Amino acid sequence: MTITQLECFLEVVKQGNFSLAAANLYMSQPTLSRNIQALEDELRTQLFIRANNTIHLSPVGEELKPRLEELYETFRNTSAQMQATVDRYEGQLKIGMLASLTVDGGMYDAFHAFREGYPDATLMLYHVRLREMYHLLMDGAIDALICPDVAMPPSEKVLSYKMTEDKMCLWVPKDHPNADRSSIEREDFNKMFPDLDLLVMGLQEFENPVRQDLADVYDGVLEKDQVTGISGDLADLDTMMLSVDAGLGMTPANENCVLKGNSYVRGIPITHDGIQDMININVYWIDKNESRHLKNFLHVLEEQDKEEAADYAE
Repeated sequence: MTITQLECFLEVVKQGNFSLAAANLYMSQPTLSRNIQALEDELRTQLFIRANNTIHLSPVGEELKPRLEELYETFRNTSAQMQATVDRYEGQLKIGMLASLTVDGGMYDAFHAFREGYPDATLMLYHVRLREMYHLLMDGAIDALICPDVAMPPSEKVLSYKMTEDKMCLWVPKDHPNADRSSIEREDFNKMFPDLDLLVMGLQEFENPVRQDLADVYDGVLEKDQVTGISGDLADLDTMMLSVDAGLGMTPANENCVLKGNSYVRGIPITHDGIQDMININVYWIDKNESRHLKNFLHVLEEQDKEEAADYAE
């Protein structure tokens, strides 16, 4: 039994004529007749009596008519509810953002330009942890992911677009012996923090995150009682940043990260031959994603870059 068969039945009842019913349903009379016949075959009974160029419901057709009307309305209402659900989800753009990041000026402008340009879309932002972000993207839980390029594992299935760039820093408590340095050379950084350098240069290995006792790394740099040792399954970037936030450890991270608002810690720029180390903050999405709002968001980013390039040229 199909919705078309029900529509044909109810329209014939309403019009009392096969030709008028077919015209109102924008189909040929033979097509309408085949649908009525299929419905009668399904129910194993005759619904209409045709005699002397007239048509009227059979006794069983009269009794079934209220139930067929109810079935048709139930189908229509359920279909409308299902479509509303689909429209609600397709009307959303779900963007995951690495929890360590903050929204800088360029990101803020992009989000608001998208909302103004596409008012029918609902933009939803989510904080995601380093360990979870790639899987959330690949599983379709989020449409796009914003994170530093060094944090994204290589994948042929994922495309990217540069949103902004940022300085790379070593974040330390303000009472750290090196907190007053204007910068730290990558070579010195590597000597002082050989294990932490893996987070700066190789976050793409996040499936096997750096695990070490930070007290060993800082031995000779900080007193033991100034350091919180982090090891085992919790030794990831998010936990290390929490430790720094409390003034108990240190970690590499970009300048515009959640630590920036903490007056008790300081970010020391990491340089290489005197030149600031930079990383890109990109938006990533799966190659096969056909979301129209994702395409619209990327269009907003492209337009912003064009305007910025034009302003720079002037």
